[in-house]
Amino acid sequence: MSEVLVIGDINVDVVTQYAGELNHNSDTPSRTSITLGGSPSNVSTWLAHSEASVDLLGGVGGDLFGSWAREQLTGYGVGTSLVSVFESSKTGTCVILVNEAGERTMLPDPGANLQVHPDAVFDAAIEAADVLVMSAYSVLRPQTREMAVHAVCRARARGMNVVLDAASAAPIRDAGASLVRQWLQQADIVVANEDEVAALGSDTTEDWMSQFPNLIVKRGARGATWLINGAAMHDVAAADIDVIDTTGAGDAFLAGIVASLSQYPSWQNLDDKQRISALDSAAMLAGECCARIGATPGALA
Repeated sequence: MSEVLVIGDINVDVVTQYAGELNHNSDTPSRTSITLGGSPSNVSTWLAHSEASVDLLGGVGGDLFGSWAREQLTGYGVGTSLVSVFESSKTGTCVILVNEAGERTMLPDPGANLQVHPDAVFDAAIEAADVLVMSAYSVLRPQTREMAVHAVCRARARGMNVVLDAASAAPIRDAGASLVRQWLQQADIVVANEDEVAALGSDTTEDWMSQFPNLIVKRGARGATWLINGAAMHDVAAADIDVIDTTGAGDAFLAGIVASLSQYPSWQNLDDKQRISALDSAAMLAGECCARIGATPGALA
């Protein structure tokens, strides 16, 4: 089984469920939970839940949230020796508003996540791993863009298997779709939802998807499609469950892909059976995530 290194954000999520319309400038009845969050952090917990060997490289603040986040990660079985504590920073947070359809609106504050930069420990972690997983959130922000580019370039030079997630549609447009596509093209596998795919192509009429050897498009309740150089090859149906909260479903989906494929040393010549098995695993984990509140596998004691 390959050693998986996830690099990126560690957040504490404040998840608020509400019904009907938000009453602006007034009160709206809700239910609120505090959970571990940050897309890379979420992915790492689902990888550990799938019994993959995973380390998370990121940063937290020197506050109560930071200590709590590290304890949570350890409890899930994620390696945290590469999680730095930046005493003068606060831990990243994200307020997530979830409507009665399970759709979510996110208000992130990156906090200590902006303090993670390449150093000797950073490079040694990449040298020791077999698979690199990152989110485009790191390249979308100017403060962490150099780190994101450095990590992927170093991984490619080593011949590692690289999986990149497209992150979020609005920041892709804000940062520039061309810049994000250039970074994503270095991956063996890219995972994106339909809004992110639209954003990635928003500045071009060219067939940009043909430049991606493996692009997996998440379609929500309609499942997902695996494209090879722009050609749709495999589809998977979404899990048949009652959706409570879609927060983190994409992260669980990505973890399912990585966990399934981590048994193979090289992803250059995956066959149909291997790709379909990975999609099935991803759909199952995404469904498990949607059936509960929060973006991680479950509450810890």
